[in-house]
Amino acid sequence: MAKRPDFLIVGAPKCGTTSLFRYLKNHPQIFLPEKKEPKFISSQFIKFPMNGPGDTRLDETVHEFSQYSGLFSEADDHQLCGEASADTLYYYHQSIPVIKKYIGNPKIIILLRNPVERAFSSYSHTVRDHRETAGFEFALSNEKVRIKNNFDLMWHHVKVGCYYCQVKAFLDNFEHVFVGLFDDLKKDSPSFVRNVFDFLEIDNQYLPSNLDRVYHRSYVPKYRFINQWIVRPNKLKNAAKPLFNIFFTNAQIEGMINFFKDMSEKKRNIEFDTRIRLTRSFKKDIHQLSQLIGKDLEQWIYK
Repeated sequence: MAKRPDFLIVGAPKCGTTSLFRYLKNHPQIFLPEKKEPKFISSQFIKFPMNGPGDTRLDETVHEFSQYSGLFSEADDHQLCGEASADTLYYYHQSIPVIKKYIGNPKIIILLRNPVERAFSSYSHTVRDHRETAGFEFALSNEKVRIKNNFDLMWHHVKVGCYYCQVKAFLDNFEHVFVGLFDDLKKDSPSFVRNVFDFLEIDNQYLPSNLDRVYHRSYVPKYRFINQWIVRPNKLKNAAKPLFNIFFTNAQIEGMINFFKDMSEKKRNIEFDTRIRLTRSFKKDIHQLSQLIGKDLEQWIYK
């Protein structure tokens, strides 16, 4: 019988979904495939790859259900299966019927972040990966054009952060939905993951050993050449990888990569006027979301 996930981390992107994925992956009662972002659900209504700069090299999409089910084939009978595709929440109109058709009624995990901070993180992500060459203001002013031209979700800086309708649709269509905040995950990751374990009804006394790590961090690079070597595939890196695997553990290799990323990072903040303008544009949606999920989100408005 084809295996299906018991739970889905559906988004939003740049809200800590990769970190949560890595933390949950350490729990012995959970099976998560090596591949994050299979995007099987969105591949049923989106033609990948998309058209933005660098979007083509991101296409590792799982299109067929047999391939998708195969991602969970190595799970033990006592393990819950899950996956994390952060575009599922945003495309809720199309994604929810696909989930119902192929998976049924899985538990849903949603992570949300101050939408202004999320927008800038999304922008920084495209800069980090050498896909964006323009400034943040230009990216914002050209967002609608880019969306119309079928750019990848990572270019939808503002629209992704209008969470209310996205979250409401999942609450209306699924019995078990967990809505968590990026700030809570960042402030107290042990308590946060224990709440997720309670939601999944598994042992909440187990604490993953990697809770002190932040994964898939966005930043604006200081040294373009060093960062390009880190984030882009190249022959020298591919040739050296087997040697590194002999002498170093995955954790040590990851630590070295993060060290060089920190060296390459340039501290940069959102312009004050831009922050004010974006916050005002999100204000109504934030108030609606706050009432919907029963969480105080005033700090998103008055930060």
